[in-house]
Amino acid sequence: MREIIKGKPKSGKAPLFLLAAVCVALTIGDVVYTRRKAVEGAESPAAGPFYRKISSARARELMTGDAVILDVRTPAEFEAGHIKNAVNVPQTRLMEEYAEIFPDKEALILIYCRSGKRSAASAKFLAEKGYTNLYDFGGIEDWLEEMERPEGAKNEESGV
Repeated sequence: MREIIKGKPKSGKAPLFLLAAVCVALTIGDVVYTRRKAVEGAESPAAGPFYRKISSARARELMTGDAVILDVRTPAEFEAGHIKNAVNVPQTRLMEEYAEIFPDKEALILIYCRSGKRSAASAKFLAEKGYTNLYDFGGIEDWLEEMERPEGAKNEESGV
């Protein structure tokens, strides 16, 4: 180490190694700080819009009383099978009529679709519009509970 300070390293690798170690330490520190701030600020309105991504098991626990179970799939997908007590508002309609459909921005809304893409986009959209109690539990493909189906409908592998 003394050789580096005097400017006469024994090999050219020592200063490079030291520089790399400092860069790694700073990067790790920045990532940890950024993640901590994101988690701490998640509950704060100043942190911007947010929603929570949860498992289907956790969603099942929240499906009580006042919870709105929002299915953002198409009407045809919904008719093929859906979660009990779910309300079908296709994503395209939701984006146009959200304020009329859900006037209470503090309502507990549990959102799902087929695979999780539309539910995530819908949750993000509603969060940006000021809704504060949003939970995205992904796709019905992951739903392990019983679903409501029309008579004669088969239980396909896709979970629909």
